[in-house]
Amino acid sequence: MEAKVSKHFQIYELVPKKTYQELGENAWKLISPKLIDIIDAVQEIFKDKKVVINNYQNPVIGIKDFQYRGLRTPECKEYSKTSQHAQVPLSAFDFNVIGLKVLTVNSTIIENSELLMKLGVRRMESAANAPTWTHLDCKETGKKTIHIFNAK
Repeated sequence: MEAKVSKHFQIYELVPKKTYQELGENAWKLISPKLIDIIDAVQEIFKDKKVVINNYQNPVIGIKDFQYRGLRTPECKEYSKTSQHAQVPLSAFDFNVIGLKVLTVNSTIIENSELLMKLGVRRMESAANAPTWTHLDCKETGKKTIHIFNAK
């Protein structure tokens, strides 16, 4: 069976360099189809603004060179085997939207929470804890709205 692929993102935007070098397009098999629907919806919510997850293949001026904002492997200094970033299939990602502040991005996510909840988003990291990025994941909370949490 063929893996689902994104309409708006390349696989190297979701996996680290080493994983991409080893698996190439087969790395799509490591990503939850639910997460693919979510990242595509997030890009569509922000329309003409670019959503950036990993950018090691295409560096963006003003944004650090990222490779672990989707799947995290043990080589990543933030790796934790219990993190949603380390689970396969992947069900978490961090991102920025070019030209928008995190508080604006997070507010827009909440404004679109009905759609994103239907797709499987369950949690968003608080801006106090994640002041320069937005984190979304699919970890079940039992709540009817997107749960804002602090990772630490």
